[in-house]
Amino acid sequence: MLRVADGGPVGLIHRDRIFLQAGQSSDPTELFSIRTDPGNARCQALVIPGNPGAAAYYTPFMQRLYEAFGGGIDVYSLSQLGHDSSGGNTGQVFTLQQQIQHKVAFLREHMLLPGRPPIVILGHSIGSYIALHAAHQIEQELHANTSDSLSGLPGIVQILAIFPFLTVDPSCPRQRFLRATASWAFLIGHAAQLVGRLPVSLQRWIIQRYTQNLDPHALEATLGLFQRHTATNAFYLAQHEFKDLAAPADWWLLERYGRRVAALCAPSDMWFPEHQQEEMLLKVPKIQVHRMKDQRHDFCVSEKLSAMLAENANRQPEGQQRRPLPVVKSEFGGERKSEGYWQRELAVGFLL
Repeated sequence: MLRVADGGPVGLIHRDRIFLQAGQSSDPTELFSIRTDPGNARCQALVIPGNPGAAAYYTPFMQRLYEAFGGGIDVYSLSQLGHDSSGGNTGQVFTLQQQIQHKVAFLREHMLLPGRPPIVILGHSIGSYIALHAAHQIEQELHANTSDSLSGLPGIVQILAIFPFLTVDPSCPRQRFLRATASWAFLIGHAAQLVGRLPVSLQRWIIQRYTQNLDPHALEATLGLFQRHTATNAFYLAQHEFKDLAAPADWWLLERYGRRVAALCAPSDMWFPEHQQEEMLLKVPKIQVHRMKDQRHDFCVSEKLSAMLAENANRQPEGQQRRPLPVVKSEFGGERKSEGYWQRELAVGFLL
């Protein structure tokens, strides 16, 4: 059983509500974190949720990721704006671009700090799109800034796109249905609020009746959707996903990252079907792609699948040999070797 505490000893998942100075809202942000002893972290990892964007879905994955690397890593996950069910929401709704700026603000204020270890961003589903664009914006800003204050800042050494959603698939009937449904975001929010007034036991029955394979942590997180602001924001974000991702995928951005980006693919994934995977391989031939036959897109609702994914991070794929990453241009000027934290120190198998 996972233990989530509001503060507490090292190695436990902590739940906090923080305010970002450069955020997109006056609302607090729900943050889950698990940290090692001060000074012992060899890496910082940020897990960016998909949609629904409650970070609570990812607590088993965070815990197993921490354990897989022997506690030598700080792991963070923050809920998407407006997807926090614990209250304090002002009723504002947030676009996909605002969600990107929200993650940029968190990286700036909590991870991109002098003396901190390198950063790895793990984005799930639409969180992959957010991760790519947030990292790109930060690196562009840092390139343009020649201030001495940038000395000692950590770099973003890896971006992992976990079962990503990068572009709309017009041929997918379910995507077309969800796109039409998302246009009713505010009405859906009111309907969710009515369901949320039912006894909790009846809410749980409704969830279990219409969903499958939800472990206890995911069931509790899904109960949070029965609030007007969370349901509205989930479908409002979906509106903007279908709008912004109707354009061709930003393959140029993946090409820019080179070996710093890797994609994990699940079989029969409606959000990243095989024909899009093949297109990515044609447009970005150097990208690392790993097809995981025993996984599924919504891995985060299952403790077993979350554990499998995290444990694979410390296992070298059979028949493959480790290859050193090339020297890459630093975001802060000069050159640095990206080999190290995720290869030699942490030995991440599926990224290399």
